[in-house]
Amino acid sequence: GGGTCTAADFVGYLRRYAARFALDVRLNQRVSRARRAPGGGWVVTTESGATLLGQHLVVASGKHARAVRPPGVMEALAGFQGEVLHSTEARGLASLAMRR
Repeated sequence: GGGTCTAADFVGYLRRYAARFALDVRLNQRVSRARRAPGGGWVVTTESGATLLGQHLVVASGKHARAVRPPGVMEALAGFQGEVLHSTEARGLASLAMRR
């Protein structure tokens, strides 16, 4: 334990996680807008015009990318009591252990 994982290890982990929980993961989708849904959850509009509804929203532009947050996300989180981090701000998995 405690070692680093390769990019391939991490991608494999994410794929297994998504399969285990039957998550509808959309890759390579450029989001033009994300907003809170009236009854909870999120309404996301992609640049292609698709509208997606979800209980949770993960903005995953990459650890080595510049921080990009879709328009409306930070405003929608104004009442959120937890910490909001972009992946470029995370300092390893250990720093995120036991957090929800």
